[in-house]
Amino acid sequence: MSNKHADFWYALLNHSQDQKRRARLWNGYLGWKLPSKTKGEIDSKGSWPQLTVDPPDGGWPKLNEEERRTIEELAERHGGHPEFEFKYIDFSGRIIPGDTDFSGLILVRSDFSGTTFQGPVTLSHDTWFYDHTWFLNATFEEGLHCTGTWFDSLLSFADSCFKDVAHFMDAKFMGGASFTRVLFKGNAIFNNSRFEERCWPSIMAIPELADFRNAKFMARTSFRRVIFGNDRTANSRRVWPERSADFSDAEFMTTTEFQGAVFGAVPAFFNATLHEDTDFGLVDWEKAETETIGVDYAIRAWERLELMMSKLEKPLERHRFFRLKMRAKRRSEGFLLRGLNWLFEKTADYGWGVGRAFSWWFGHWAIFAVVLFANTCPTCTRLGYWAVALAALGTSFANAHAFFGLATAGGYLEDSRQLLEQNNEWGLLAGVGVAEVVLGPAFLFLLLLTLRNRFRLA
Repeated sequence: MSNKHADFWYALLNHSQDQKRRARLWNGYLGWKLPSKTKGEIDSKGSWPQLTVDPPDGGWPKLNEEERRTIEELAERHGGHPEFEFKYIDFSGRIIPGDTDFSGLILVRSDFSGTTFQGPVTLSHDTWFYDHTWFLNATFEEGLHCTGTWFDSLLSFADSCFKDVAHFMDAKFMGGASFTRVLFKGNAIFNNSRFEERCWPSIMAIPELADFRNAKFMARTSFRRVIFGNDRTANSRRVWPERSADFSDAEFMTTTEFQGAVFGAVPAFFNATLHEDTDFGLVDWEKAETETIGVDYAIRAWERLELMMSKLEKPLERHRFFRLKMRAKRRSEGFLLRGLNWLFEKTADYGWGVGRAFSWWFGHWAIFAVVLFANTCPTCTRLGYWAVALAALGTSFANAHAFFGLATAGGYLEDSRQLLEQNNEWGLLAGVGVAEVVLGPAFLFLLLLTLRNRFRLA
């Protein structure tokens, strides 16, 4: 059943077909009826945060006598003026035919729960929603086109259905947005939108900043360059949310893009179903990786993404999430495991950094070759610099790969080793050999591991 004031708001919205006049009457009415403290015109004391509705560009329109009489007549025909309460602009339960255009309008404590929009709905860059906004169980028959719209506080589309496109381009969700159990039958495009984090007191904390749990995406879905959570380092009072984006139990049935997105915390994809054509290219994981809240959760979330990429046979993505998981684990492990974890990253980037592993493998025996050269250098003038340098390089390589037996009796580099033994001026030959015998196989193993991970067929 429609709310008793739904007819008034609908009449005010559609009183004029001229967009500028409609915005003037609508915003002028709010400037006329909203409490002075809500408009920030007088100081008020109370708990934080407080609702302050900013005027549109140019200030609140000043309605003339004729315009006020027009609105009074609308109120008289449609149940009187709405009272400013928890739900103020209330369209709940109404069936709205034709196009619905909220361009240029300010909406405060709006409720569209159970509303059916039979035509396309338009929200523009100069449409501002203040305080809580509900679209619970709403139905959009011909889609929603939202471009640059500002949602000041909590927003919920829970259990709604978009039968056509759902475009949220460059939208600003400043206090958390819930799309839980939403059915997207058409393309769902959130490109360049921002799910920002407001500093709420802990008693008002929201568990998810962008909540897409149990959502179903039946057509193309795009979150290109979307920001899930702002910079937390600038918000010292922040305690929630732990999950900047939650896609748990969501189902993506076709092409899905997260290219260039930024995650302020580790996203949740527990039990989600991803399409094979899912793109995480150029995603900025830095803020999510450095997040210090919920280490155990972070490990589980990265591990879940790693498993999903493995099932989709995406080795590059799988290993990316494996590396992120290993870095998260380092924050919860003991001293020994933390140290080994750190060494694994620095020497081989957790089995993925071919260049890094090659540098350690090549660099360690090249450096020891310099040591051996210096150890023999006092005799260089007699033996010749090039002969000593080549002997040092060959012996160092043989030491690092002792299992080949290159410098043993009958080996290809036996003469090089004997030359250094006969001119062991500082007695470093044995010590260098022991060090390389230990380090050489380890670095070679890491190099081969990275090559296998990067170039394996399956």
